[in-house]
Amino acid sequence: MKIVQIKSDGNMIELDEQFTVKNIRKMMREKTKVKKILHLYNWSYDGSMIQCYGCLEGKTGKENKHELPPLGEKLIETIDNSDIQLIFNDIFVVRVENKKYLDFDVSEYGLFYNLCFQGFDDCLSDEETYDEEVDDEGSSNSLNEFIVNDEGSIDSDYELDEDYNEY
Repeated sequence: MKIVQIKSDGNMIELDEQFTVKNIRKMMREKTKVKKILHLYNWSYDGSMIQCYGCLEGKTGKENKHELPPLGEKLIETIDNSDIQLIFNDIFVVRVENKKYLDFDVSEYGLFYNLCFQGFDDCLSDEETYDEEVDDEGSSNSLNEFIVNDEGSIDSDYELDEDYNEY
C-alpha cells in the first residue's frame, strides 16, 4: 500500500508498505524511530478520508516544516487547527475508503493539497489580466495618470508646520 511520508524538512517520499488498522502506527514508528505517533486529523476527499499521523512532542529543530491543509477534523481535542499545529519529526498521510486503505502517492497528495488551498491564492492567475488602456501610438495612458509633473511647483501640504509646543 502506498502512503506519503513528509520528512521534517518538508520533503515527501512514497512508502510502499503492508499494514492494517491495528499495526499502522507500529509501521510508522519503525520507519521513524519515534515512539509516540498519533492519528491527528482527517479530511474528506473525493468520497474517501485522508488521515494524518504525526508526533506532537519533540526536540527543538525537529519541527516539521510542512504546512498541513486547513480545516482538518481534529481527532485530539487539545490540539490546534491543522494549518497551525506544530508537529515534530515526520508526518504520514494515508487514504481510507470504506474502512480499506487505498494507494495514496505524492502526486495525489499534491492534488488534494492544492484543492484544500483553493481560494487562498492572492496572486494574479494567467486568466486574470491587468486592464491597461493603450492609445493609438502604443503607449500606456494608465501609467501617465499616476505621474505628477512637479517641476517648479511647491505644494504647501508637504511643508512642515511650526511647532508651538513648549519643551
